[in-house]
Amino acid sequence: MKKPRNEFHEAAIKGLKCAEKLVYDFEILVSMCESGQDIEAFQYSFGVHGRICKLFKIGNYLPAFTGDSEAARMIEDVIREEIPIDIGYTEQGWFLMRMPLLLPKKEKGKGDVKHLRAILGASFKKAFAAELDPVKFRECTIIYRHVYDKARPERAWRDHDNIEINFVTDMVAMYTMTDDAPYLCEHHYCSAAGTTERTEVYVIPRGDMGAWLELRDTFPDEGVKFKKTLLMDGKNPV
Repeated sequence: MKKPRNEFHEAAIKGLKCAEKLVYDFEILVSMCESGQDIEAFQYSFGVHGRICKLFKIGNYLPAFTGDSEAARMIEDVIREEIPIDIGYTEQGWFLMRMPLLLPKKEKGKGDVKHLRAILGASFKKAFAAELDPVKFRECTIIYRHVYDKARPERAWRDHDNIEINFVTDMVAMYTMTDDAPYLCEHHYCSAAGTTERTEVYVIPRGDMGAWLELRDTFPDEGVKFKKTLLMDGKNPV
C-alpha cells in the first residue's frame, strides 16, 4: 500500500484496515451462531462493537479532512439519522426517551461514550429548540428500562450496575429537572424482553412510581406511545 498523500488518504487506509478486521469478526460471529454458541456470540459481539466504534470514529472525521465548511453540520445530520432517538411526553405527562441499547461500561470503547454524548446533546438541543416553557420535574424518579431481544437468553442480560448511564442522566437532567441532587431524584432500573433492543429513559414525579409500575406490564412491545413528540427517530415531527 502506498504512503498516504494527506490526512484524508491516511484516514481512508485506517478505515480499510479496520473494516477488514470487522469482516473477519462477523465471519466468526456467523460461525458461532450456526454452531449454536449463542452466549459466546453475544459476548464476542461487544468486542466487535468496540471495533465498529473505532471505524465510526474514523469515518466521522473523513469529511472534515475535505475542508468543507459544512462538514460538521452534515456529519451531525447523518449521525442523527443513523442512530434513532425518540424524545417526548407520554399521556401521563411523563418524559420519555428511547435510544439504542446502552452497553456495559467495561466492554465499551471510550470513544463510544464520547460520541453518544455528542449525539444526545445534538438530539436534545434539536428536540427542545421550540420548547419555550419545557416541563421541569423537581422531586422525581428517573427510570432506565433496558429492552432485550426476546431471542437473547436472560442470562445474557447485563447487570444494571454495569451499564454506563451517568452521561445520559446528566443530559436528561439538564433538560427535564430543576436539580438532579440525590435528595430530589431517585433512580430505578429494570429490564424486559421485546422485538427491538433499546433503552428507555423515563422521568416521572416521585409520587407516580406506583402508577408506572402498574402500567409497566401493559407496555406495548414497540414502546409507549407519545402524546407529545419532540423528536422521532432523530427528527423533529412535521
